Amino acid sequence: MAAKAAGLKDIYDSIGKSIDLSVDSDGDGIPDYYEDNLVAFNGKRILTDKNNADTDGDGLSDGEEVEIKVKEYGKQAVVFGKYNSNPTSGDSDGDGLNDGTAQYIGGFTEVAPKDPDKLHKNGTKALWDAHVRSQIEDGTVSTYAKKPSAKSLTEEIITDLKHKQGFRYQVVKNGVRINKKHIAKILKAISENGPVNKNKSLAKFLINVGVYLDSPIKKSSKGIKELIKASMSVARSYLSDNTMADVGAYILNFVKDTEGKAFHSQVDTWQKDFGYNSMYDTVFGAATSMARLPILFQYKNTDYALWLWKGNYLNLNSGGEIGLYKDRKKTGNSKIPHYASIETAKMSLSLYKESGSTFQNIYNWDPGVQWWITGFSGARKEFKNPIASSLKMIAHVYLDDMCKDCYKAIGKSYKKNFIKDGNTLWIVW
Repeated sequence: MAAKAAGLKDIYDSIGKSIDLSVDSDGDGIPDYYEDNLVAFNGKRILTDKNNADTDGDGLSDGEEVEIKVKEYGKQAVVFGKYNSNPTSGDSDGDGLNDGTAQYIGGFTEVAPKDPDKLHKNGTKALWDAHVRSQIEDGTVSTYAKKPSAKSLTEEIITDLKHKQGFRYQVVKNGVRINKKHIAKILKAISENGPVNKNKSLAKFLINVGVYLDSPIKKSSKGIKELIKASMSVARSYLSDNTMADVGAYILNFVKDTEGKAFHSQVDTWQKDFGYNSMYDTVFGAATSMARLPILFQYKNTDYALWLWKGNYLNLNSGGEIGLYKDRKKTGNSKIPHYASIETAKMSLSLYKESGSTFQNIYNWDPGVQWWITGFSGARKEFKNPIASSLKMIAHVYLDDMCKDCYKAIGKSYKKNFIKDGNTLWIVW
């Protein structure tokens, strides 16, 4: 009897398995039998739920994450499984990006894209987690504060000078007398309505002269850095860190955001007449400690450049920039092509300071349409004198139809730093 009972059990088991091969209880595209017996190449069981089409709840069905295909050869069959992502984890590669859906706050603001490559990391989980958390806890700033007047900045400078030198209204250095009126006149001359902004021919002249200085600046970069270092040291002996940052921002026409977290460039500013070329990088390299990454591409027979920078910006300290330029032209120095025009696009920019495995948010800036989006920490002590490699940028640029061509132009070594999400280019750098 026992032998007969065992035989009956084998028969029923066989019937059950043959039935399961054609049954898909949850309709996810994987028959129940395979859901009960999914095994990876390393021998590890993949424990999906045959009664739940999306075991990990990530928005992708189990059948999308693991494709099962059966090829029959007469009375025999070979089963193939294609592993697209892990059906038991919403983040297959553990990089902080969800496999199936983008991450939103407030139901409509996208703060992290859907993972385009679910088995290879795009950034680190700690960085993306910090980014999403900072968006929720700190929010995103999108408005500018009012730019300080020349009068208020003059008062700030005079206050520092009086404190350091003991003079009531003036400071004397090497026989030169500087008073409040002199400072006010200088600040007024370099305000946003200064002569450069009104004279495009002057900008063109300076560009053509500047490109010839590229090689001499490179050769003299060490000396230039020492000179700037000495000049900054002298300036700091008279002015506070706050005043140094405020003066630098004023000259460059940068304005703080309404939260006071960072200084930012404006859309309508004198720099727009200067376009961009690699000579500027040479100058910045001699004056600051920065990392830079140009993405050059062509769209509808027009040359474009998406330029990225991050690093130590002297008295403005920790900073990041993204600029979008077009119309590649020849300059007096044919080895240095110049992008003469600007192109606007919707952009956002967040910057983080990396310390070990943690990331501290410096700012979240989302002003809308820009051609040059920037952010600089100013005098905030915790972000002074950074190393460029310790700063991490998360940004997005909406490039419309040109996004595809821009993404194609990104070198293989930098592909991991960019995510194409429809017509939006996400940057993790």
